[in-house]
Amino acid sequence: MAKLSVIAVDATKSIDGIFVPYYSDIELKIARLNNPKYEKFLQKLIEPHIREIRANNFDRDKRLDLAKQAAAKYLLVDWKNIEDENGKKIPYSPEKALELFRDSKFVDLYNFVIGVANSAEFYRQETKVESIKN
Repeated sequence: MAKLSVIAVDATKSIDGIFVPYYSDIELKIARLNNPKYEKFLQKLIEPHIREIRANNFDRDKRLDLAKQAAAKYLLVDWKNIEDENGKKIPYSPEKALELFRDSKFVDLYNFVIGVANSAEFYRQETKVESIKN
């Protein structure tokens, strides 16, 4: 048997995000996909295009770019250990995140963020590691 807490979602983790190892020493702080800040901002970005969307005349690339804008602001909320090619630390900002999301060389970064943000396991009140300790 398992405690009900093993399936309960932690609202703070969902909105504020959690650090997840990415590649090498890089850690990404990622909020949950359905968090209210992300959803509200994405809706705001989509509103001017409602007619095009309803008419099924909204370009897929434009739609993806709107999703990237929202993800850069409210899904990828911080990072650690990212440097440029000269070893200079790159501080997190939504603008820099969006720049990376839009760069085809970093498509895997965006896909990873969406994958983690869409996985409920990361946002449980009690993670598997915490459960084992208890």
